[in-house]
Amino acid sequence: MDSQKLKKALVVGMARSGIAAANLLAKEGYTVTINDIKKEDELKEQIEQLYHKVGYVLGCAPDSLLHGQDFIVVSPGVPTHLPFFQRAKDMGIPILSEIELGYRYTKGAITAITGTNGKTTTTALLGEIMKKAGRETIVAGNIGRAMTECVSETSIESEMVLEVSSFQLEAIHDFRPKVSAILNITPDHLDRHGDMEGYIAAKKRIFENQGEDDVLILNGDQDIMKEIAKEANCKVMYFSRTHDVRYGSCIKGDRIVFRDGGIDTVIAHRDEVCIRGEHNMENALAAVTMACVRGVDARSIRHTLATFGGVEHRL
Repeated sequence: MDSQKLKKALVVGMARSGIAAANLLAKEGYTVTINDIKKEDELKEQIEQLYHKVGYVLGCAPDSLLHGQDFIVVSPGVPTHLPFFQRAKDMGIPILSEIELGYRYTKGAITAITGTNGKTTTTALLGEIMKKAGRETIVAGNIGRAMTECVSETSIESEMVLEVSSFQLEAIHDFRPKVSAILNITPDHLDRHGDMEGYIAAKKRIFENQGEDDVLILNGDQDIMKEIAKEANCKVMYFSRTHDVRYGSCIKGDRIVFRDGGIDTVIAHRDEVCIRGEHNMENALAAVTMACVRGVDARSIRHTLATFGGVEHRL
């Protein structure tokens, strides 16, 4: 981000990611205004979290705040189809998601995980695998800390493991993870995306900027993923608990195996996986695939699979 060129920014939505985005921009020298339709007395706790240079306009829509803005950062809870955002586009004002902003300031590799179900468990598991392997690991996104809250902690050696929702992907531009994964797709958030076609289109944006040096990981047990794979411009791998795959992770006999063409690496016995249930076996296979792609050794992966007990309140 060229902070000398872009000096004024509007952040819409005062939830966790909006606050983090506003604070980051203010510390980078921008004149920042954050807006929310909730009134000040409803947002006392959030106001206390703002960096002192962040201005705020509350209790109203942001329509009167467009003039002079170089760009707008939209929180994931705010629909981008609102008339306000169309007016901004007509005025030539770029609209960025919080993860787009975070991407522009992040050093190191990003592994981004989306899907209808299993995102949080898979993200947490992969984060633990990376940490056990001694990697400089940051876990962020929907799972806890906002991405823009963490970017100052990144370095060229960092491994950021990011849980990403379809809402966050709506307003990306250059966001390009080194590894991306779509765990599964079933009907969800249709009130926001209009229909399944719109929902799937939002999910597919996770890999739209990936190139030949990047990897997309898909659920080999869902037929829709074969069609999605045709649109990728990067290497595609699969995970499957029901059949063999040539590139990715699967179960052979009683073993979890990572396969890269003709090379098989045995990761663990399937009964060593601590989290139970077939859905969690899929999550484990997805995490195994991502970890192997990032060069984590089988021993670290196996140890984490055997000790990771899951995420509280997740079925």
